[in-house]
Amino acid sequence: MTGGLLLASAPPSLTEWSPYADLRPPHVDGGLVSKRGEFRLVALDGGRRTRLTGSTAYALAVAPEAYWRIYAEWLLHRIHERVLRHIAARAEAAGEPGPPASGTDDAP
Repeated sequence: MTGGLLLASAPPSLTEWSPYADLRPPHVDGGLVSKRGEFRLVALDGGRRTRLTGSTAYALAVAPEAYWRIYAEWLLHRIHERVLRHIAARAEAAGEPGPPASGTDDAP
């Protein structure tokens, strides 16, 4: 089962500290823009367990792109991991406990 979502808008990628209200410098907008997200559910063990994966399509417009892509991929991976851990915790709390989520990052 696959469920996708289109992102109509996103929060600001960065908020600069300034004595001026509502400052929007051009270098802040458009560097990393999420375009689409997707979750996939894959039945395991004849439906006794489920694998949940997530992906994001994004545009990166920061030079040099090869350098910044490393950080963008890392950031998106961390976001996916955090969201999927949260979903797993909620699902396991609601039903039978399953194996713990993989990975070692328990940061909020």
